[in-house]
Order: sequence, then structure tokens, then C-alpha cells
Amino acid sequence: MEQEDKDIELIDAYHKGKLSTNEINEFEKRRAADTEFDQKAEDYLHVMAEINTFGEQEFMKKLGSWEEEISGGKTAKVIPLKRILSIAAVIIILMVPIGYLIIQNATQPDSQTLFASYFQPYDDVISQRSGDQSLQEKGLSAYNQQNYRAAIAYFEGHIDENLQDNAIKTYLGISYLAVGEADKAKQWLTGTAQNANGLYKEVSEWYLALTYLKLNEKEKATAQLSAIAKQPDHMFLAQAKELLKELDS
Repeated sequence: MEQEDKDIELIDAYHKGKLSTNEINEFEKRRAADTEFDQKAEDYLHVMAEINTFGEQEFMKKLGSWEEEISGGKTAKVIPLKRILSIAAVIIILMVPIGYLIIQNATQPDSQTLFASYFQPYDDVISQRSGDQSLQEKGLSAYNQQNYRAAIAYFEGHIDENLQDNAIKTYLGISYLAVGEADKAKQWLTGTAQNANGLYKEVSEWYLALTYLKLNEKEKATAQLSAIAKQPDHMFLAQAKELLKELDS
């Protein structure tokens, strides 16, 4: 059990972006060499990505209170991974129907519900998957594993050395949005929506609209979506029109 506790602490630190670059490299080497540990990490990161929509802090608060109740009033330093997975399953099962009913029945759509319905991190379309160990490739690898905290650290390191890389700035903004830090997402996505060209300009415009939604800035979200809807060849034209209808209902 002691080793499992250490593993969970390590995986959680990785998820929250608390590991140094060297520690991240060691973590990834262990995942590659240890199938059981890799599965633990995969389960934990997947659950955290799934519950992010419903609020990770609220989930962990609830998890802590339930663990205290289960353990007779004693708050555990490390909550067993199996408990995290089982409680996450219960919460997700409960929350998904609630979200669906809100969408179906609310006369005034809730911004957070609409955000949860439409937000899906943009696919990695630039990763070389060639064994390249650059900060960009490490960031994209973490991004593809839904470990957005680690991705943020790598992306920011890459941008420090590549100030004009609007593609990675776009993925950085989306990563911040995925972990619920919408203010930082807004900062990066506003810049790329204004300065990027082609693909990443359009991607940034769409995710900036979702960022405004996440921040409950409905007027700005509507304006951004309307601007997209006026571009007949915009890659997110259909989604923007659909979401505008939701906001107007």
C-alpha cells in the first residue's frame, strides 16, 4: 500500500504540473517500462480529464469528504486510486444526465452547460511522433495523453524560445481552457486570434468564443460566434451557428 500511495502522489504531481523537467522525463521513462504503473497513470489522467468539465476542485472536495466518511473520520493523506476511480464513475454517471436535462429543458441556457457540451480539445495535427524530444513534441505528447498541466509547462518552455509560434500558443490556450484556467486561455487565444493566419487563426477564434462562454461573458461569446458565422469558409462555421441558436433560445 505504501508504494501505491507514493505512485498516486507522483501521478497527481505530474497531473498538476508540479514535477520538474527531469522528473517528468523520469516519470515518462517509468511509464514506458512499467505496464502496471502506466495503466495507473492512464486511469488517473483519464478520470481527471473526464471530471474537469464538472469541476475538478469540487470533485476532489467531495472525494475527500467521502473518503473521510469511509475511513471513520480520518482524512487520508493519499486517497486510493481505486476509490478515486469508483467515486469518479458515480459522479460522472450522475452528472451526465443532469447536464443533458439542463440542455433539453432550460429556457435560458447556462453558459457552463453549453461550454461543457461544445468544448473538445482540438486534435494534435502537427506532432511528428518521431521520437523527437523537443519541448514542442513533449508538450504535444502530454496533450495527447490529456495531461494538460504537463503540456502547459512544455509549451511555455517552447514558446520562450520560439516567440512567434502561433500553433503552439493555440494549443497552450486550449490546454489552459481544458484545466479550467479560462483567464489564461483568454490571454493566449486572443493573441493568436489576432496574429495567427490560416488554420490556427480559425481554431483560436472558435476556442476564444468558448473561453468567453466559460467566463460567463455571453455578449463577447455571441459577438465572437457572430464574427465566425459571417465567414462562409470558416472551419467552425456550423458549430458557431448551432451555438448561437442555443444562446438565443
